[in-house]
Amino acid sequence: MKYIVEIKKEHSDKINKFISGKQYESVAQFVSVAIENQLYLENADLGSKLKPLKVDTVLKKSNFNKKVSEPEEGIINIPIKNINPIVVEDPRIDNIISVPNNCELEDCWLWGQINRIFPIKLGLRILLSKLENNEWIDLEIFRDEAAVIASKYREIIENTVKYKDINIREIAAGLPLYHKEGIDSLKVENSMKRYKNQFLAYVRTTDEKLDGALNQLHFINIKKVTEEDEKFLIGITNQGLKFAQLLNPIIDKQELNLTLSNEEKEFYINHIKAKHIGEYKATIWLLNKLKAGIYSREKINDELKKDYNKKWGFKDQVVNTQRAGLMARMTELGLIDKKKKGVVVQYFISNYGQEILKNNWVKE
Repeated sequence: MKYIVEIKKEHSDKINKFISGKQYESVAQFVSVAIENQLYLENADLGSKLKPLKVDTVLKKSNFNKKVSEPEEGIINIPIKNINPIVVEDPRIDNIISVPNNCELEDCWLWGQINRIFPIKLGLRILLSKLENNEWIDLEIFRDEAAVIASKYREIIENTVKYKDINIREIAAGLPLYHKEGIDSLKVENSMKRYKNQFLAYVRTTDEKLDGALNQLHFINIKKVTEEDEKFLIGITNQGLKFAQLLNPIIDKQELNLTLSNEEKEFYINHIKAKHIGEYKATIWLLNKLKAGIYSREKINDELKKDYNKKWGFKDQVVNTQRAGLMARMTELGLIDKKKKGVVVQYFISNYGQEILKNNWVKE
């Protein structure tokens, strides 16, 4: 079917930049990817209307002791000292939504729009702080507060690093938008919804299966209060607790040029090998492709379609989304580097990536 839609000039200019950079073949392909992504989000709807979150109201109810209305004061304090929650069991694998649906575990990846790890780490640290010494807390209260705090982190990062030689897009990527001039409220709220559903956690209304990065990575578990009640609780697993407690450059040291410490990167790679084998195998797969001299996004897409898409059955646009998300996560982990020659971007294995590929495991 054909539809005629009006696109703002600013959006058209940005889309054309992606096309000229060969990230998309055409406007039609870009729109198709956008539709696939939005349908994924809509299918993840919790069954309740999106309600605006007021920053001041949410923060008054939270236990964060630093004012966040003044970004120049620095990163928001997230207290975890003397906090020892009771860890919960890992979620059952058959209760977690896979990407794609019903795939073999070794072929399942994280959803491509989960393109950074720091937003996951931040949400997990907020959860740890909110749990204090408890086992479970209300899921929706956590999601709402975490989304607001994450949006304030984005505001602070953007206001702090704009005068420095730091790539704001890479540091703040994945964090929800915040209210500022030129951005309407609906866009901000939809951005927060994406953060809550993709980087944090939610329960699908149709079958109460679990989704979101925190569930996919077995960092948390969710349970229903009672069979009659629609209220859900969230708790942190042993691995989630360990990852949350690791010091982070941004959260703990206010160093905005790096999103993850070496310890966090090493822990995460070890963790996915143990708890998300498909994501780990995808990481090794891509390192091997780069080692074989397959450097461009287009050629990697071709290899992905050949090696994976017979099992997935995705459209080409979604394959591209999956590839882009994997490469972004691996870049943040320091496993791959990229170089730009004109409009063409080529990817290479970093020294750390070479070490991982050689050992096929991170040192304990």
